[in-house]
Amino acid sequence: MPRQGPHVLRAVDLQARGGRPAGRRRRDHDPHGGKRDVPLGSRAWLVVGRAVQAGSATIAQPASARAALAKVGLNFDSLSQAAAHRDFHPVSTGLSATVRVHSALRRVESENVAARLPGRDPRLASQAVLITAHWDHKGIGPIVHGDSIYNGAEDNASGVAAILGAAKAMTQLPRPARSILFVATTAEESGLLGGEAYVQHPLIPLAQTAAVLNLDVTNVRGATRDIGALGMDRSTLGSVFVAVARAESLKVESQPDVRGSFFRSDHFPFARSGVPALSIKPGLDFVGRPKGWGEQQENLYNQERYHQPSDEYQRAFRYDGMAQQVRVTVRTARAIANDPAMPRWLTASEFQRPQP
Repeated sequence: MPRQGPHVLRAVDLQARGGRPAGRRRRDHDPHGGKRDVPLGSRAWLVVGRAVQAGSATIAQPASARAALAKVGLNFDSLSQAAAHRDFHPVSTGLSATVRVHSALRRVESENVAARLPGRDPRLASQAVLITAHWDHKGIGPIVHGDSIYNGAEDNASGVAAILGAAKAMTQLPRPARSILFVATTAEESGLLGGEAYVQHPLIPLAQTAAVLNLDVTNVRGATRDIGALGMDRSTLGSVFVAVARAESLKVESQPDVRGSFFRSDHFPFARSGVPALSIKPGLDFVGRPKGWGEQQENLYNQERYHQPSDEYQRAFRYDGMAQQVRVTVRTARAIANDPAMPRWLTASEFQRPQP
């Protein structure tokens, strides 16, 4: 990738688009109206994220920065070292600065992949329940312990495996009234771009999309006594999910969304556009494990493997927990697809479904 001087920010301007796997089209011939503008927030996330990942964001004149900070009693080198740690908090300097950023950009096209299971009811088959999982990860990045390949085994090859399993299972069951659309989205890690692209150019109109069930990091640690979902308290999907979980003899434990995960995965662009959504998450009460083991494993993953080369296949993976998650996803999707009424947001929710 080209560099422009010592203070360049390396970045990728990735334009994700939706569409069928067959019949690739160039951006400038998009039948839905040409190139889509990704919201600024997503683009900014992408640019800054790639720059930090590449390790190429630098200050062109550190001597000037040292001198300026010294005048207000701060040490440039100490602050730089502290900023490399997770627990760093911004420090008020009382200074203002004019900053110039140079970015080397390249355009990349990547695909969402979709498959449709047609509904059986002529009155409802034009509507759909979506089951989604992003297929991308981080690619090649900074070397960590001699490894630069960011595999994304749990985040989110596990989710893609889950929707493939769900698709296979649903083809062997009686077809539901509404259609089921399986969508493997691209560029989630670059700012939910695949989900955003689908929302801009949906295969089925959003007003006819009953719900989105998202799978982002599934259970590879064994069977659990419980299961969770982000967004249960926002729409009528929550009661459907709880009923299905109980039918599977699973408790539904409220898992506090302390990391804002509901707003950081591919169901969010749909929710923001008015489509009720859930992100179905692994349980934490593992069969045959001591109390608290699930939380410990989740914390260990977040601290040591999340978005790291070490997120790779392990022989210790167990798939009975993923099977539970897939069964709940399939049964929830079928319950929604067979209900004559469309799901709706609860009154207290910040999301509203646009009127058709």
